[in-house]
Amino acid sequence: PADHLLAALACRRLAQPPLLVRTVYEPEAPRLGVRMRYAFRRTAGVVVPTERARQGLVGRCGLDQDRVLRLEPVTEPQRLDGPDQRARWGLGPEQLVVGITARIQPHRRFDLLWDVASRVTAQLPNARFVLLGRGNEVDTRALVTEPIAKRGLQPFVVLPGYQRGLDYHSALRSLDAFLFLVPGSDGTCRAVADAMAFGLPVVATDRGILPELLATRRPGEVPGAACREDAATLAAALLELLRDAGLRRARGAAALRRAQLDMDPERAARALRTFYQQLLDRREVPR
Repeated sequence: PADHLLAALACRRLAQPPLLVRTVYEPEAPRLGVRMRYAFRRTAGVVVPTERARQGLVGRCGLDQDRVLRLEPVTEPQRLDGPDQRARWGLGPEQLVVGITARIQPHRRFDLLWDVASRVTAQLPNARFVLLGRGNEVDTRALVTEPIAKRGLQPFVVLPGYQRGLDYHSALRSLDAFLFLVPGSDGTCRAVADAMAFGLPVVATDRGILPELLATRRPGEVPGAACREDAATLAAALLELLRDAGLRRARGAAALRRAQLDMDPERAARALRTFYQQLLDRREVPR
């Protein structure tokens, strides 16, 4: 918002101001105070990740429909047959592995994660939960190591820490399912899109953009489940996946297809280029 306002102010006295385009990364339209209303009045176009955000901006800001582009989160195509990290983690083919990518912070609902893990492993002792993330020493102790020890979950939890690049790719290849609880600083939940690009079925809460990311777009294709934010519901959704290899394969294939068709970066680049060109052709800078 501050960048947006600064750009609008910087353009206001130019004889030929450039077109101002704002990208919104949250699933809802931003709140509009006096400053943001001023900035949006001088904005030629807006790019948003969800239909909710698009309709919100059209309604609140009075922008024309064709000035707001809905552009889904993108994820790069991935190699599915590469190495994994199961051996490094001490896991064999008999284990059913659930991964979660999240920075270790209080607002990321780690209490809910361990509640879910307790319920799942009580019924499936061969299930394992892998936390791909890091945090400071205080948060890691308070939110991860101490709660795991208190619940007796040490045999069921793997803590490889933050992974990057090819190590992150091999970590995702090690999983049977992906769990995501609440969005962090990235409202588009890139971690979910990346998991889908590796053909992983996803179980998530119904916060933010997650229901739209996991929505069925094609008949018979269900990439995942956006569930009510409670341990019993999330655990039941995971247990359904982990107990049924055929269901995992079907939902994983749907997730992969969704990533390949709807989250393709080249497709997004073409749409964005067309949008910019349409704005330039109109060349009507709001005053």
